[in-house]
Amino acid sequence: ERAENGGTVSAQNMLSALVSLLASSVGLFGISAALLVLEPILVPVVLVAAVPLLVLELRTANDRWKTVVATIPASRNLRYVQSLLIGQQPAKEIRVFGLGPTLRAKWEALYDEINEQALQLTGRTAQRTLIGIGANAVLASVAFGYLLWAVARGRMDVPSATAAAYGVS
Repeated sequence: ERAENGGTVSAQNMLSALVSLLASSVGLFGISAALLVLEPILVPVVLVAAVPLLVLELRTANDRWKTVVATIPASRNLRYVQSLLIGQQPAKEIRVFGLGPTLRAKWEALYDEINEQALQLTGRTAQRTLIGIGANAVLASVAFGYLLWAVARGRMDVPSATAAAYGVS
């Protein structure tokens, strides 16, 4: 039953990710086309700005996958020990042999191990997110600086620069 449900959820997640990728690609294409009309030099800036975010997102997804795979044995053991601790059938043997404290300690150790992996993943993800935001901010600043320069030099009017700035952001 778990495998069947997991397969359904995985398929839904994959479909959702593909739809999101398609929507992002269409959006990037639309913005690039609009910028091509308004100010062609900004198209490479927008495309280059997308690369660091894509690379960081792929690394984060790979890191998540590796973390999930690495914690599978501990997660399975955790569920098994938990089923022993809360199940009615094993309760008699656990009481007779005095295994409650041992099993509880085992459950806590497994929980701490999984939680530590999750915290490390969260830290790495936050670090990558900050790097991506910083890289994107630098590239957006370059584009906005160029737009201000183009307006100041008369190469572009303010409405076109505003539209281009909206496309860059």
